[in-house]
Order: sequence, then structure tokens, then C-alpha cells
Amino acid sequence: MPSPPRLPAAPIALLTASLFGAVTTEVLPVGLLPQLAAAFGVPQSRIGWWVSAYALVVAATAIPLTAWLARFPRRSALVGLLLVYALSNAAILLAPGYGWAVLARLLGGLAHAGIFSVVVSATVALVPPERRGRALAVVNAGITLALTAGVPLGTALGTALGWRWAFGTTSALLAALALAGLAVLPRDPGAGTGDPRRRCGPRCAAGGCSPSRPRPRSSPSGTTPPTPTSPRSW
Repeated sequence: MPSPPRLPAAPIALLTASLFGAVTTEVLPVGLLPQLAAAFGVPQSRIGWWVSAYALVVAATAIPLTAWLARFPRRSALVGLLLVYALSNAAILLAPGYGWAVLARLLGGLAHAGIFSVVVSATVALVPPERRGRALAVVNAGITLALTAGVPLGTALGTALGWRWAFGTTSALLAALALAGLAVLPRDPGAGTGDPRRRCGPRCAAGGCSPSRPRPRSSPSGTTPPTPTSPRSW
């Protein structure tokens, strides 16, 4: 009996690291409350609102943003979200005051609202059905790694060298992941995550053809050739 195919190591590692960076970004302020409060001249409770406001943005925009991102190829969507994350953390470094820093955090929450759906969809598209459970388990380990290693390391770095080092390092990591995504993720400009009928034209919308398989045409001899198997949409 042949062994099941191996998981694509580089794309799976990148998706895992993407969730690692996202969750580390979300929770990092909790470990740096005293430093951030002193830097922005506000009580620690107001820095705690960075996490609360972030979560509110995620809750309010996750569904509509996921629907909107379905129009784009997964590769483009993920790279864009990672760049927004990197920009959010970099903007906190340059924020002239508390209000600007909150706006930067809200931008990060917007990226967070879309990244989980894109990562899960990308993971499922990368592997055959019999390997999807294992692939998702590996990718979701990025969340555990963020909580057990990413946030503690970020807190230690911020405590030792200053909070800007923690956010700057996270921003650099996310930007590097975006660049890596361009290199290791499959490229299929025509494949999004939404309804495939939108990529098949008006005839599909009217039920004229199957969205996953074009209608076979007859050959000059009058016979109908077999329909080739389409590659997995990415």
C-alpha cells in the first residue's frame, strides 16, 4: 500500500508562522503594559484596551472581510494581510501619541479578521483530502507556539531592550513572511476562495456549465474527448 503524500513543507511552515505572528501581535501588549503605559503617558488599563479594541474589530469585520477576500487568490490575500500586520506594528513604533497607537492597533485587528480564514482555506487547498486534518493540525500549532513562546519572548525582549524592540521585531518577522509567501506559495492569479461560478463567466451563473469542469467540446471526428482533470484551485 503506497504511503500518503508528504505535506508541502515550505508552504505549511509559512502558514504556521503566519498564525504565530498574528497571535503574537494580538497578545503582545499584555506583557508590556508598564512599558507602554509609561511611554504613552496613560494608565495601564488604557493600554489593556489595545487588546479589547483589537478583538472588537476582529468580531465586527471577520465575516464581511472574509467574504470580500474570497474574490482574490489566496496567495495575494495572505501576502497583503501580512503586510498590513507589519505596517500596523511599525506604525505603533512611530505613533506620536496614544490615539495614533490605538488606530495602528485597529489596523492590525483588521488584518487579524481575515488571516485565519485565508490560512485555513490555503491549507486545505495545498493538500489532498486525506492529509487535510494533519495539515490543519500542524498549521494551528502556530497559535500554541505564539502563546507559549512568541508572547513570552516578545515580553522578555521588550523588558530587556525596550518595547519598541518587541514591536519592531514582530513587524520585521511579518514583513519577511510576506516576502517568503511570494516565493513559496503557489501562484494562480485566477483562483480565489469564493464561489467558483464567479470565475466561470455568466454561463455558469445561469447553470450553463459546471463551475469546476468546462463542458467538453466535440472533436472534428465527432467524438467527445475525455475531460482532463483540473488542478486544485488555489
